[in-house]
Amino acid sequence: MVPQIHSLKASAGAGKTYQLTVKFLSLLKGKRPSAEALRQIVAITFTNRAAAEMKQRIIIALKQIALRQGEWKQLSEQTGLQPNEASSWLDAILAHFNDFHVRTIDSLIYALLRAFSLEIGLRPELEVVFEKESILNLCFDRLLSSVRWGDEEDRLNQLFIELIETYLEIEEAGGMVVERGIRKRIHELYEKAEGHSIVGPQPNLGAAEGRLQHAARKLLLKVEECGAEECLHRGIFKPVYLQKPLANLEKGFFEKKCLEEVCTSKAQKLEQTVLSKLNSLYLDVKEAREEFLFLLALARVHAYTKALDELQGEINRLSERDGRIIGGAWLSLIREFFNRGEGVGVYAFLKLGSMVHHFLIDEFQDTSRTQWQAIFPLIEETLSTGGTLFYVGDVKQAIYGWRGGDWHLFTEVATDQFPSVSPQGVMCETLTMNYRSVPEIVAFNNGLYNLLKQKEFVEMIAGMILGERAASEEKGLLSKLLCRNFEDAEQEVAPHLQRGEKGNVEIVPFVTSTEELHEEVRKTFIGQIQDVWKRRGQGIAVLVRSNRDAEDIAAWLMAEGIPVVTENSLRLHSSDLIKGLVAFLKFLEYPLDDLSLWGAATSRLFKDLPHHHTESLDAFLREGKWQTPLYKTFERRFPKIFGEFIRPLLARVGFVTPYDLAREVIERFRLMERFEGEIVFIYRFLELIFQTESKGQRSLSHFLEFWEEGGMEEKIGLPEEICAVRVLTIHKAKGLEFPVVFIPFTNWRLELPRLAKLDDGSIVNLKKPLPDLLKKKRVSMMMNSALESLNLLYVATTRAQEELYLYVTCLLLSRGERIDRGYVSAWLREMLIKKGWLTV
Repeated sequence: MVPQIHSLKASAGAGKTYQLTVKFLSLLKGKRPSAEALRQIVAITFTNRAAAEMKQRIIIALKQIALRQGEWKQLSEQTGLQPNEASSWLDAILAHFNDFHVRTIDSLIYALLRAFSLEIGLRPELEVVFEKESILNLCFDRLLSSVRWGDEEDRLNQLFIELIETYLEIEEAGGMVVERGIRKRIHELYEKAEGHSIVGPQPNLGAAEGRLQHAARKLLLKVEECGAEECLHRGIFKPVYLQKPLANLEKGFFEKKCLEEVCTSKAQKLEQTVLSKLNSLYLDVKEAREEFLFLLALARVHAYTKALDELQGEINRLSERDGRIIGGAWLSLIREFFNRGEGVGVYAFLKLGSMVHHFLIDEFQDTSRTQWQAIFPLIEETLSTGGTLFYVGDVKQAIYGWRGGDWHLFTEVATDQFPSVSPQGVMCETLTMNYRSVPEIVAFNNGLYNLLKQKEFVEMIAGMILGERAASEEKGLLSKLLCRNFEDAEQEVAPHLQRGEKGNVEIVPFVTSTEELHEEVRKTFIGQIQDVWKRRGQGIAVLVRSNRDAEDIAAWLMAEGIPVVTENSLRLHSSDLIKGLVAFLKFLEYPLDDLSLWGAATSRLFKDLPHHHTESLDAFLREGKWQTPLYKTFERRFPKIFGEFIRPLLARVGFVTPYDLAREVIERFRLMERFEGEIVFIYRFLELIFQTESKGQRSLSHFLEFWEEGGMEEKIGLPEEICAVRVLTIHKAKGLEFPVVFIPFTNWRLELPRLAKLDDGSIVNLKKPLPDLLKKKRVSMMMNSALESLNLLYVATTRAQEELYLYVTCLLLSRGERIDRGYVSAWLREMLIKKGWLTV
């Protein structure tokens, strides 16, 4: 076997999942259908939904070939599988489904963590907790409760005093609730630290401040001594800048390369030796200022890094005591374990129970460097023994940089990561056919994003993004990044889509103030979507940048009587019926809980019960004056309801599992028959109870505790052809497609970075003013943010199959009539004007 790496770039709608399916099936060709052969192939995705979809596609494809149905001839030709072989493999997969490894990257890494738990020093009965915020807050609260306030010798007391001083004095942050701000900053740091200690030496701001003041004083004395003040440009230099340098750190005087840039023509009368001395002293001031600013950037974070170290210690103690680990924290643990020595790849496969010969990875541009480093030894071992790596993705759809996705890996992996693979064993391919959208949609996206390959136009956009004062080198670098990112944006329309409807793209421009924007968008949006809803009645998606925008859109649609589904409306706790059911279970668990019984009785659970009058029950519940416990009063007033629906269930508590009890409640109240529209919520609720039981939590109190800690956030599945407008964020829409897409807001501001991780692992705050080193870091992060924002726009506009409604929501600056260039909408406007699709 010869090791091979095959990378496949596939733009939106080009069929990435189809290609992965074909590749997986082709790897089955020539192997004897068995569990062992199945275990030799691992396909990796990034979400459970994507993993389920790929499994489904593989099984359906095998079924089509086996039964000679659908596109079986094409699939058979592409994979080499004949019907009898496909049938045998289908039987093998169904018989050994646990060995059918199409899984998320996190589940693979977690499997490694479980396999190496003893070697890493973790308890074998490890429990993963995905409520990261709640665990961090719990550990922070434990630290707070351990502080001996007022005790100057107490380490935690000193730490929290330092935190408060940093927050209020060094950061100069505001707000009434200081604790909330401190928690937020520590949570941000937790993401950056990736499980490592990032505490560095205490920045000596006092010493740096003294050096800056001393250097400034020396320069000022020399200026006064030689009478050079009249030779310096008065608009740039004032003596107070050197008298009080700390109060004038942001003045342009300190930004010049040398003092000669501040001199006027009068400086010609000064001797060259004097000018040289002045310039030398000026450079000393700049150097001292750079040092002070760098230490200030460290000092703004230092106290938080110490607190995070304490917090991490508390998390580790929680892990050791309770066997808990925060979801995602295993990445650094596995990476560090694998870095301990040679041969870990072989050992890992031994632990996992089988050798993997083939890895397939979907959406590779979203892989974080930490994730890649965690699975790298496995892939390296596979390739070194003649295996293959096949990965697909699209750097234009890299929109997860905020959670670590590193699109640079897409090229790196194929070029310089695996010395055991020869150049002849590496194949890079690009798919250019669009199988999703009709001609008008494809033509629009081709025209729009091809602009980002034109050098002069891209340089203009780079200037808008970075600001006209940005260095030409920085603009040039961003221009190159944009051109390279969108170099393969051009697509062809699939032949079967060229014969039908051509499609429609409507561009709606807005140039207005922030206060007026929402109302203007609402009027236009409602008018257009009402028209589309009347014509179609389904297949409409509204894509937004934030959950707040989603809430606004949903409210607009509901006010017009148009059915709508949002991400929040899919959560279990959004169902009033499920809320009533949970309240009733709480009452059954503790009958003296009057509030839970009242909540259940006022819910739809008790509404319109067969043979019972709802009016009398409502009147009773409105009284509000009952003798406790409430259930005794309820029993006296409504003996039939109590005898039929409550007493039998109270008698079952403690004798049946939570799942069986919930099922009995559902059957006794006939919820399935009475509330057909809530069936998906009821089934998902039962599934959730069953899952908690399967993890060993078999008491009702355990389930109710789980519900309060986050179970209520669980979602139901969404039917593909739901008759409602879907409102979802662009991130959630990635990988999906819709006949009609509305993008009502494009005023996404370029997010400016607040924290940065340097090459040595230290974390700095990027609040201005900054030294030159951190200015470059900040600009680099701005470039990545701008690239991701344009990628987000690309993902949004390429979801549409037939109709696209794109709103260009430009905002005016608070002063004057100029458009604020800090928003994607401003860049989009220039792109549309350049194409002639929008007039100035």
